[in-house]
Amino acid sequence: MESEELVFLNHDDWQFEKLRESARTSDEIMESMFGNDEWQIERIVLSRKEEVIFLVEEVDTYILPSLKRREVGDLKEGKAIDILVYDEDTRDYYKLKLNYERPYYFLRNTSELYKKKGVSDGQRIGFRYEEQFATLVVKRL
Repeated sequence: MESEELVFLNHDDWQFEKLRESARTSDEIMESMFGNDEWQIERIVLSRKEEVIFLVEEVDTYILPSLKRREVGDLKEGKAIDILVYDEDTRDYYKLKLNYERPYYFLRNTSELYKKKGVSDGQRIGFRYEEQFATLVVKRL
C-alpha cells in the first residue's frame, strides 16, 4: 500500500512539474503576443537602416518629464538632442539623436546599434526610459 502511495505522489510531482512548465510556456507565448509590461515602448524592426519612430504620446509620457527644460524646448523646436541608449543584450552604450519632426519623434543613427545587437527585419525590440540614469534602455524581445 505504501508503495502505491509513493508512486501516486511521484505521479503528482510529475504532473505538477508539467503544469508549471506549461504555465511558463503560456506566459512566454502571451508575452510574445502582447508584450511585457516592463517595456514602455515596443517596436518591430522594419528595416535595420531606418531610425526608430516614437509616437508623440510615448515620448511625452515616458521621456520628456525627466529631460531638462532646455532639452524639451530644443525638441519642440525641431532640434535634435543627444540621448544615451543602453543595450541590455550587448551591455553597450550609444549616444543617439532624438528629434521631433511633425508628427513623430525619431531616434536616429541606429545602424551601429542594430548591427551590434544582431537584430533582423521583423525582430521585436522594447524600450523603457530609466529616469534615475537618464538612459533609454533597449532589449530584443
